[in-house]
Parts: sequence; structure tokens; C-alpha cells
Amino acid sequence: HACFKSLLFFNSGSLLFRAGTRNMDLMGGMVKLMPVTAGCAIVGALSIAGIPPFNGFVSKWLIYQSAIFGKPASIYIVYAVIAIFMSTVTLAYFIKYLGSAYLGTLPERLVGSPAGSPKSMEIVQLLLAAACLLMGIFPAAIVSMFIGILHSASNSIVARMPQDAMGAMPWMGVAIDANSIRA
Repeated sequence: HACFKSLLFFNSGSLLFRAGTRNMDLMGGMVKLMPVTAGCAIVGALSIAGIPPFNGFVSKWLIYQSAIFGKPASIYIVYAVIAIFMSTVTLAYFIKYLGSAYLGTLPERLVGSPAGSPKSMEIVQLLLAAACLLMGIFPAAIVSMFIGILHSASNSIVARMPQDAMGAMPWMGVAIDANSIRA
């Protein structure tokens, strides 16, 4: 969550830097000036909406799975449907953001502007975008690390969680033996 939120905030900063305004109605066509930032915006938008193979999907998948297999099933199924609906709404408003800021016609006042953002802004966005993708493709390593931390931090209910809890998760990216990963 921290990766895609940070990515989207850096992305907004880059847009503000280049466009000189926060008003998205005065933007458009920024992909022509900022292709790296636009690509990172797409990664951030897909991540926050919970689309595979990005990291946002992993957390949403865990929520869906808990809701579907929770007891009593009837109320948790409602929660799963609400979560899926909210993911759809999130995707819709980020499509609006991408369309308003990056697609369309570049405003006259920005024609001839220097392309891109400072390299320091682009590098941070690229690193965060890569983290969003890697954590989406290899989520078992991250989830196993947190399970290990919880095991060592607690002697109560969490400590009774089976070490092979990852086996109950049918989609956990590229096949990684979670038991071989220890915190």
C-alpha cells in the first residue's frame, strides 16, 4: 500500500512541477512531455485498483479470500462483494485521472516546454513502480516475512498460526516455497 500511494504522490508532484497547476482541467496530453511519469502513473493506478500482477492485488486477494472463507459465510460474502465493487470504483476514477492528465491535447501554454521531470523525480517513481510490480509477482516472500515477524512478536493466537499458512493461498504469484523464507 505504501509503495503505490507513494508512487501516486510523487506522480502528482511531477505533474504539478511540469504543468504548473493542480487543476486537471488545465492539463491533458502530458504523456507527450512526460512518458516516464505517465508509465509510472499507469502502474500506480493499476496497483491501487488491485489489478494483477501488481501489489495492490495481493492485499485485495487476501481480503477477498478472508471474506469468502470466513464464518459465518453469508455476511462475509457481502463484504467481498463490497470490496470488489470498491475496487471497480477505484479503477474508474483512476482511469479518469489518467485520461485527464495524460491523454488528450497538450495545452498551448505547455507546447515547447521541456520534456520530463527532473531525473531525481523520475528515478524515485521508477523504483516505486518496480517495487509495485515485484511485490505483485513475488508476494509470498513479503507475506511470509510478515508472518515470521508476527510469530516472533506474539505467543498468543498468532503464534498458533501454522507455518505453512501460505499453502492455503491459491494465488501467491510465482511459485515460491514460503516455508523456505524465514524472517
